Amino acid sequence: MARLRLLVGTIFALPYIVHGTSTVPPPGYDIPASQGLDLVNLLIGNGGDTPNGSGGNIPSTAPPFGMTRWVAQGQPHYVSATPYNWTLDRVMGVVGTRQPAIWMGESAPISVSAGVGSNVIVDFEERGLRVLRGDDGQKKEVVSSGYYSVELDDGHGGSVQIEQTASMLMLFVISFALHLTELQHRVWLICGSRSIRNSRLTSYLKSRGHRSLHPPLPT
Repeated sequence: MARLRLLVGTIFALPYIVHGTSTVPPPGYDIPASQGLDLVNLLIGNGGDTPNGSGGNIPSTAPPFGMTRWVAQGQPHYVSATPYNWTLDRVMGVVGTRQPAIWMGESAPISVSAGVGSNVIVDFEERGLRVLRGDDGQKKEVVSSGYYSVELDDGHGGSVQIEQTASMLMLFVISFALHLTELQHRVWLICGSRSIRNSRLTSYLKSRGHRSLHPPLPT
């Protein structure tokens, strides 16, 4: 199985599992140690089954006091609905949201999405990838105060893993790792603005599976 990593954004402990969404980060993402942060559960205030039935908490990544926060998107966001809801089983990519609160609307979001196949899929609903589950039926997703990841089915027997974290340099990193079953599958990446129901493609990259697409990492 080939592995391709797209590094898309270099832009500036209590074990707990809910339906497979773990709140425990992997080793290395809980440094420095903090008993207070170990108690943080970002799933509280999220997961309602109606727009007005969920709180406004989302596992987003941003510099301190950042206006744009990046988060995995599973649904349209508008007044009374946020982009992320851990009860959903599909992810349309990551979105840079400026939604200041759940009772307010969105302002100029930016979406980034990766996929595999001969055609670039722009439509919001159609580009959604299914969240993978382990042999125990639990979702392959981690939500913590210092790290987020989710593993998705690419529709061709492989997977796309999205990871987000922040650094001490007031930077954050979004990574798409593609585990391809065949190198001839074409990989695409789209970035653009999105309204509630429609998508508008502004740019995209295409590559064969043996190439790596990423900007230089900060030193």
